[in-house]
Parts: sequence; C-alpha cells; structure tokens
Amino acid sequence: MGWLVWFCFLLPTSYSTYLDEQHIIDKVMEEYRIDVRPQIKAHSPVKVKFDVRMKGLNSLNVKEQMMSIDAFLIMNWFDPRLTWNKTLYNDTDKINLRGDKIWTPDIMLINRGNPVAKFHTELYISKVLVFNDGNAVWSNLVTLDVSCDLDVTWFPVDKQECSMKFGSWSYDRTQLSLVFLNKPNSTTGLKSDAFNIDSGEWVIEEFEAEETIVRFSCCPMPFSVISYTLSMSRVSLYYFMYILLPLVSLAFLFLLVFHIPADSGERMGFGVTILLSITVYLLVISEKLPEKSNDAPMLGICFITIFYILIFALMMAAGTTIFARRVTKPPEWLLNLTTKGCFKLNSDDLAARKVRPVMSKKFSCGHMRRGTVTESDFTLKSNGMLNGNGVIVNGNCHDEADRNAIHHRRPNTPKVFEQDNPMERTIEEMEDQYNDDWIKICRALDKKLFIFFLIVIILIPIIVTVSLDKTGLA
Repeated sequence: MGWLVWFCFLLPTSYSTYLDEQHIIDKVMEEYRIDVRPQIKAHSPVKVKFDVRMKGLNSLNVKEQMMSIDAFLIMNWFDPRLTWNKTLYNDTDKINLRGDKIWTPDIMLINRGNPVAKFHTELYISKVLVFNDGNAVWSNLVTLDVSCDLDVTWFPVDKQECSMKFGSWSYDRTQLSLVFLNKPNSTTGLKSDAFNIDSGEWVIEEFEAEETIVRFSCCPMPFSVISYTLSMSRVSLYYFMYILLPLVSLAFLFLLVFHIPADSGERMGFGVTILLSITVYLLVISEKLPEKSNDAPMLGICFITIFYILIFALMMAAGTTIFARRVTKPPEWLLNLTTKGCFKLNSDDLAARKVRPVMSKKFSCGHMRRGTVTESDFTLKSNGMLNGNGVIVNGNCHDEADRNAIHHRRPNTPKVFEQDNPMERTIEEMEDQYNDDWIKICRALDKKLFIFFLIVIILIPIIVTVSLDKTGLA
C-alpha cells in the first residue's frame, strides 16, 4: 500500500509540471513573430554571445584544401518576449523550444567548403533552452567543412594554418553584434574537455581568436565576424616509414647498377626495375598533393629531379655496357687516363678481367695485301716469318706462287698444321687484350660514375631547400 500512496502523491506534481510548460509555451508564443528581432530598442543590435568547442579534428585534406572538424557551437542571446514569472508555474524556470518556432541568430560558417547551402535551422537541429528571464542558449554538435588555403611546399613536414569565420547571413553589424561567450586564451580553451578526440595526423599547436568587422563585396554594410585561426603541424611518421624511406632507399639502391659487371645481362634490367618502382612511389606522392601550381612541393621537386638524373645514370650505364663488348683498340689517351691517371685501377681490378670465348676469324692473304694486318701491328712468333712482300712463308697465308713452291718443297706437311693458323691465334689474342682494356676502362668509369651520382643525389635536396628559401617560396 505504501507504493500506492507515493504514486498518488507524485502524480499531481508531474501532471502539474506538464501543464505548466504547456501554459508557458502558450503564453510566450501567443503573439510571437519569428521575423522580429528580440530587441527593445529598434536601432540597437542584438548581442549574441558565441563560442566554439572542438570535439575533434577529423581531417585536413591538403589535396582538396579542406579541413573537417566536429565541434560544439554555443550561442546565447536575450529575448525579452520569452519571459515569465516562474512562481506562477510551480517554479518552472526553463523550457525547450524548436529553433524554427522562435527567432534564432543565423550564425553560419562563412568560409565553408560544403557546396550544399543549408538554412541555419536545418544545420542546427537541436532545441533552444529558454530560461524564465529571457536568456536563450542554443548548443549544437555539428561537422564543419572549412575551406582553407594550404601551402604544400614542405610536405610532409609542413605546418598549416586554417581560419574559421563565423557571422550572420542576414543581419549586419547595426542589427546583430557577435561577441565571445568565453574568449579562449590557450589551445585547451578551444577543446571540449569531455569530448575531445586527438587527431593521429595533425597536432594543433596554437590558435588565435578575434572579433572583426568585415565588409563583403555583396553588401555595403559591415558585418560582425568572429575568426578562429588554427596552426597545425603534421605528424610525419607514417610518410617517413612507408613512403620517404623506401623511396630514398630505392634511389641509393639504383646506384648499385654501377657495381654489376658491364658485360652482365642483368645490369640494364636491374636499373629499369628500380626506376619503375620509383615511378610507383611518385604516383603515391602525387595523390597526396593538390592539383595547383601556386606552390611547388619540395619533396616533388627533389624526387622528380632525382628520377631524371637516374634516367641519365642508366644511359651512362648503357654506354659502359656497350664499351665493354668492344674488341677494337681503345684510344691511347683513354687507356692511359684510366690506368695511369686519376682513374687508376688497383691490382684487384686488373685481375678481374673478363674471360671471353675464342673468336674464329679467318684472314686471307688478300686481307694482308690490303693492309689489314701489317708488320707494325704485331710480331709473329718464331714459327712464322714475313718475306719482303709481307707474305708468311712458314705459315698458312701466302700468295699463290709461293704456296705452290712451298707445297713442292714440303709435300708431306700434315693437314693439322694447315688448320693451326698462328695468324688466327694472334688476332684472337689481340682482340681479347683489347676487350680487356675496354673492360678496365668501363670498371674505372663505373666507379667514378657511382661516386658522382651518389654526391648528386645527396646534394639535390639541399640545393632545392636553399633555393626555395632564398626565392621566398618556402
């Protein structure tokens, strides 16, 4: 029975409160006009107190030039028409009213990035808390898409600034005055204590808040505007670990193409594969950057420059590969430069000569008579002797008359001596020697090219950074 007594005791109170709120709403809304500003003096502006509390930074899209945040927007103003004597309504001192039923300030984000235009009562869907003394508080949790002008020069170690400008769409400064509810004095003052969520990519370092008067090109009257400017720095660990370090490693790995033997078929294939891998990473970086030419990213300039330098390095490697296959006599100055000058090879390099298969080239006496092989080119072994006409008398190369005479004098010469031509062996030995000289030259050039391109790759980021700083683009 006790619970029934308590139920009967509470029922009239609850019912009375419901009727009180209904009576209050009927009273204050009886002659209410939402198009009339809540101001006793017609020429005085309505003072609206405004505050922003960030819940979290969703993203700062550098490519789209847009910042997205979740924030609480709090507006407070005085409406003398929304007052009542709470003692007449069982001490009911506050009620909740829909925003489209009473006058509300149309405070909107001026530099919004969302192209879809919305009326402020569609964006702010929560109800207005109205107190009996006429004070109205409107608090909304909204997602703001802010259009920003971002600088990508130092991506991905960049610092960005983005401003949020709030103001009225309809009322100028003479009709509505926008002031701070609580002006924040530190970065913590902009964050909501209970709902703040830190971003994993950006850190808010500082911000500025100010009340300004702005004149827009559309209207001659000045408007009251509150601005919040956020300064953020990027957390670059992700970009260093998964983009920059692999890309730099590939650039240095490419230089190993100069340590692959010049006569190896894997030399060019290795270089082309590394260049294709670098191209993939350059595409990944380009997807993170905006498609504009106002400012050039230092990272893009560096790696595009390095990319074309590596292409030039691959062309140089192809040139040394071609030289390594030559069997003609190299220029004396080039041979002296690589073996005796500043490009001198050590004993290990000289020992690492290429072993080539024996070539089968046959030279007739006609070749010798045309001057292909002369006395000044080489000296025959003791089993061969040149006569006055430049013909071998003990070898296999001679003119027709001498051949008949020799065969007449030596009819029993075995055929094996006719096949074992000293001239052929000597030419093959000289071609091998020439090819070894070219390989020595290529090895010396490869070493110097490796050092040269290594220095260039290291210096390019420094040169680009200094150039951007001096030209004022940084």
